[in-house]
Amino acid sequence: MIPVQVAMVFLVAPLTVLSMPIINVPEIRGPCSVIFEEMHYAGYTVRDCTYLDPFVYWRIEYRMSWEGARSACQQIPGGDLVSIHNFDEKQVVSNMAENNYYNLNQQPQLWPWDGVDQGVWIGLVDHEKTGKGWQWADGSEFDYKDWLSTQPDQGADNKEHCAQLISVARQATGAVAKGWNDIGCRWGMKAICKAPRVAVFP
Repeated sequence: MIPVQVAMVFLVAPLTVLSMPIINVPEIRGPCSVIFEEMHYAGYTVRDCTYLDPFVYWRIEYRMSWEGARSACQQIPGGDLVSIHNFDEKQVVSNMAENNYYNLNQQPQLWPWDGVDQGVWIGLVDHEKTGKGWQWADGSEFDYKDWLSTQPDQGADNKEHCAQLISVARQATGAVAKGWNDIGCRWGMKAICKAPRVAVFP
């Protein structure tokens, strides 16, 4: 065999740095992120936000009258004070309400409980003057009731025309009851709002 001299030639190409396009990943957004953002710009703080299809619910921390609370809810497209139409919806809204009890022993004849929270506004309003009775502010059917025992009672001065969701507790047994109470519309309370998800985030 004739030895063959093989010349190994390596061709070294200039080093090329490939420029990869920068991909802008959009922020993950949804109805709650829109609500937090829009309410912040409107000057309100939102603590909780959750879904129960086809609706989204949020809680405003600012204390205001019933009318003020409704106006705040309406900052969001399709928004209004919450209406409640079934047990599942009641559970969602109740879980968003706080338990901040104060002593009610001064009124044992009205409240056979040790304490009650400060409550949150819901969208129930009494149009007694127009003869329409209790109705939801958003115009939906009043087809579900969750009044606390002895409520609504219109109060001693017959001026309790708005409704709050409250929790009452019996410290001796640990029992807690959540339900609706009629109250004067000028009280300052936090609020729970509701809107169709598609209206908030099409």
